[in-house]
Amino acid sequence: MVMTFYIPGSKGHVLSLNLIRLLALHTDNYGKKSFVFDVIELFRIHMDEVVVKLFSKQMFKQDMSEIKKNGIMLRQEGKKFVISEHNKNMEETTKYRNGNIKKNDIMQFECHGIANNLLGKNKDIGLDDL
Repeated sequence: MVMTFYIPGSKGHVLSLNLIRLLALHTDNYGKKSFVFDVIELFRIHMDEVVVKLFSKQMFKQDMSEIKKNGIMLRQEGKKFVISEHNKNMEETTKYRNGNIKKNDIMQFECHGIANNLLGKNKDIGLDDL
């Protein structure tokens, strides 16, 4: 699903987000460090949540960005605002497995799980476990 947001007062400039991500290797070149990008994909939804919230509630203002030749860039004020909202989002508690946990901690638990699986310390996992 792709969602498109019009930036208020930006003369028709839009931000499109691809909200469906599939876990896939970023490269098959031997020796290229790409695993970290695959792991990042697991958690990209947290940033997508923030961006959707900022635009759908019209919290993001035009003066927080500037139009460049190849797109839109965040100004310093915009960067601080987005990072602040992301940090607030990551401190929120959400349901995870058998309890409630902060989103920040979910990332740590999931990465430990991946490491343990790579080391053979856990049972075999299937696509449903990813």
